[in-house]
Amino acid sequence: MIRSMTGFGRAAAACPLGSLQAEVRCTNGRFFKLYPKLPPGFLALERRIEQLCREHVGRGSVDLFVRFDPSPDLVSETIDQDLAARYAEELNRLADRLQLPSRVTIDTLIALQGVISASELREDQIEQLWPTMQQVIGAALGKVARMQESEGQALTKALRELLDGAVAVLDKVKERYPQVADTYRERLRQRLADVLAESGIEVDPSDVLREAALFVERTDIAEEIERFRSHVAQFRTALDAGREVGKRLEFLAQELHREANTMGSKSSDATLSQHIVELKTLVERIREQVMNIE
Repeated sequence: MIRSMTGFGRAAAACPLGSLQAEVRCTNGRFFKLYPKLPPGFLALERRIEQLCREHVGRGSVDLFVRFDPSPDLVSETIDQDLAARYAEELNRLADRLQLPSRVTIDTLIALQGVISASELREDQIEQLWPTMQQVIGAALGKVARMQESEGQALTKALRELLDGAVAVLDKVKERYPQVADTYRERLRQRLADVLAESGIEVDPSDVLREAALFVERTDIAEEIERFRSHVAQFRTALDAGREVGKRLEFLAQELHREANTMGSKSSDATLSQHIVELKTLVERIREQVMNIE
């Protein structure tokens, strides 16, 4: 199933050591890149976390936020009494200067930075937390995957409609293309006839045919039309293939763009050029949608 690269998921779980929360945000990116924000002491698990994320995400930027709230039994807090005393002294001095009643309370002091600090977890405690963290991150990634699959279905539908529209316009191009040579041949014959009529020289039909043949050679887009159809067929096959086809689709979209550009550069007919501009517009929309696919 085609999946989008964008998604969001959040999960939480508790264990004897405390509770863990994980939040995952995935956005577009050419390659897989993880940006983890972990609690202090958890960096030892970063490699395992990255491997876990890689199992769920093919490519794209992954922002991972993990929060750990230790259980009361685990909390080992220390109070910096000297720092608290200095805070209280400075706050009282400020109150006197501003002629305000001093309201320094214990609640005020413990909320100030550095007064209370939590000790870091030991290595064995971090290891005990890994199964719960694996469960929480996996659950968040599962929610991301469901969102990506839902968006992927919408992207697939939109791309199929765009491909159908491109093929319909290509049929118009193919129908109009042979008429251009006939029109050019007739205009060339008429212009030569008008120019040479005054001098009494007749137009040699072989000269007209030769010039028309050169024109057809310069403006021939038959190969581009067939290659465009071939790329569309490969595009449809890739859409049916399932996950992680984004890079393949990007390449095919680029090839569709190349063929449409070549057709446009060879066109000298207003109607044909109009069809090709419409074709290029559809291809550009295809390229934009493909950039969102994993």
